[in-house]
Amino acid sequence: MYRVQLKVKIKSLAAEAHIIRFEETKTKSDELRGNLRRHRISVVRFEARHSLLLYGFMRGKKYSDLEQFTKDIPDWDHIIKMGYRFHVGLQMNELKYWCKLGAEYIQGKEEHQLLSEMLPI
Repeated sequence: MYRVQLKVKIKSLAAEAHIIRFEETKTKSDELRGNLRRHRISVVRFEARHSLLLYGFMRGKKYSDLEQFTKDIPDWDHIIKMGYRFHVGLQMNELKYWCKLGAEYIQGKEEHQLLSEMLPI
């Protein structure tokens, strides 16, 4: 049941981003356009990304399968809070462990990238 609610949230966020993008193109005010864009990029995108990560966890996906390339680290605490909100319940320990593995995956990729930049070609 809560998985369906999370799915609805993801679809609503996608629709919100689409509507905001449409309104950005219609508005003539640069200030309003900038405010809409900032909201879409900072608030809506952040919430959509973390909702999708939680949904992927609920479907049994590994973090490394969900985000192979990322420039910024997810807010793991936000994902855990959403887990409480969407009643992951008995799986909370697994969600925390999943977040820990995701953080280790990102850390490993960053270390690998640093090493490859240091090695001469």
